[in-house]
Amino acid sequence: MKKFRSLDKAVLEDYKCGDGSSSPAPLGSMLRVSKIVYYFSTIRDFVNKYDEELHKDEEVQQSKSSDRHKHKKFVKFVNTTNVITRHCNDNERHLKSTLIKKPILLSEILTFLRENRNFIQECTDLFSDDYVLRPLEDQLKSPDDFPKLNMEDDFEMLLERKFDADVVEFDDEFDNNELLFAIVVNRTEKRIICVFRGSVSGGKDWSTNTKVFRTKVGDIKDADKDLGLKEFGNMGLHRGFANYLFSDEWTKDGLPSKFEQIVETLREIRTKRDRNGNRYKDYSIFVTGHSLGGALSQLLSFALAGSTLTRDEFPKPVTAITFASPRVGNRDWLREYQSLEKKGHLRHIRVSNDGDRVCVVPTFPIGYLQTGVNVHLYSNKKADVDYNKQRSRFSAIQCSNPLTMHGLDSYYERLVGNERNQRIMKYSVEKFYKKYATEKITENVDEYDVYGFKEADHTAELYRDFLSS
Repeated sequence: MKKFRSLDKAVLEDYKCGDGSSSPAPLGSMLRVSKIVYYFSTIRDFVNKYDEELHKDEEVQQSKSSDRHKHKKFVKFVNTTNVITRHCNDNERHLKSTLIKKPILLSEILTFLRENRNFIQECTDLFSDDYVLRPLEDQLKSPDDFPKLNMEDDFEMLLERKFDADVVEFDDEFDNNELLFAIVVNRTEKRIICVFRGSVSGGKDWSTNTKVFRTKVGDIKDADKDLGLKEFGNMGLHRGFANYLFSDEWTKDGLPSKFEQIVETLREIRTKRDRNGNRYKDYSIFVTGHSLGGALSQLLSFALAGSTLTRDEFPKPVTAITFASPRVGNRDWLREYQSLEKKGHLRHIRVSNDGDRVCVVPTFPIGYLQTGVNVHLYSNKKADVDYNKQRSRFSAIQCSNPLTMHGLDSYYERLVGNERNQRIMKYSVEKFYKKYATEKITENVDEYDVYGFKEADHTAELYRDFLSS
């Protein structure tokens, strides 16, 4: 799993929108929530790996694979239910539709970390796990004998700033090798946020990444179910991304598609009220993710805004804030996406990094295009912001170390750490659209050919001739 530094204080700042908007600026806010979910995911992976009681459950469920645990050491963590709800009483359920049995509070995660320092050792090696189990002699000591974990500092700063948010859904309750999403209720900013994790090494995520060929909504497995997307049947979508979100082949037996699960949970959340009596129904809906998670965020935000099952029910606009997202669909997808933007139903701020090759793939002959307002980051100058910016497939090749340009740490450094970007860090979503997109949403999508090249791009003639021969 990739390493991340502690939250920068700038990310923890409550950036106020410079246009008088009452809601906090979205870029820092989404980085903050993404970091919380990443931390939560990391500590859950660690507990799932080493907790003695959870291992017993796993042996019952997966007896065939028990040999792989034969030589593994297990421990008894303190207050495991603060991060894993499997053994919580069903009577504690706040939401009937969720996989986790109760909301996870930031204060509970912090308490778990403090009480288990004698088991958790941070790694400095870039290519190892984030945490390893401490030696037996350390485990016998008091947690107070060890220094605070970096993660603790970040949670303490969030709580000191009265940041009020709970993780109400987390989609890895029994399988931490699966792609996952989380749903966070952010009372501080009155937002309900669906967060997708990016690609991790191996497993189903990369299988999803590599299924790049196009599919149509009507051709997705189990598309006989009414997902409310039949009017968009001609869109060409990345097969792996679309199947993961809209098909039930990725879910456990008996469970509906991820899209249906998310919609059901959002509906249930919106029937509740927060601690101050405010209706969650009045909260705005955001979707965010990095890498593969960014691609799924594009698809989910589009579906929530456009599906006949949800478009008259959920507040508009549905907003996606993505980082390092690959391309998702063809020019028909872009046309439908822009149609929802014109109606004010959908917004997308897409952050890309100069030199990050993932942001310009899949490439020809697939013909996929990017969407939304693009914030393109550099190391030594301010970000370039434009609408519907289709970056060249060849621009990222110039980077000498492209892997470092894709990591979320690099995005943090170039967006938050670059003082030249302080102004856009204060922009609201609508300011981004008013300043950069108002006159461009009406651009003719048909200027792009089936390969994703502009018809007037004479440098692409060689590729058209080759691909059509």
